[in-house]
Amino acid sequence: MAIKIDNATICDRAWGDVDKDSLARRLHEAGSEAAIREAFAYIPNLENRSEWGGPHHELQGSPASGGQALVVNRNGVHALAAALSGARGGVKWPRSARVAALAHVRKHYRAMEESPPEGMSAD
Repeated sequence: MAIKIDNATICDRAWGDVDKDSLARRLHEAGSEAAIREAFAYIPNLENRSEWGGPHHELQGSPASGGQALVVNRNGVHALAAALSGARGGVKWPRSARVAALAHVRKHYRAMEESPPEGMSAD
């Protein structure tokens, strides 16, 4: 069943309560490249989900209930922004991937009607 990408729905669930491994597995099983690329900021190899980085969405609903929606997790966006700014050791991604991730995070901050944190730099 297709996964609907719903960037208008912002979830406030605690980021620690989101099972990121399950998210990756479920998206991979669904075969939805668009959903994978929306949910994860860094995907160097689409076939190897252990390499994916920067999750910041979660799935709501279930296939049995008529489908699933990929929604933005506010706390996931905040965690990704912090990692891109160097928190928890930062990210070890190529510069082009960091620049793309920053643009993606800024898009979500606009949708959440929040200002991104200062110091979000691609370098």
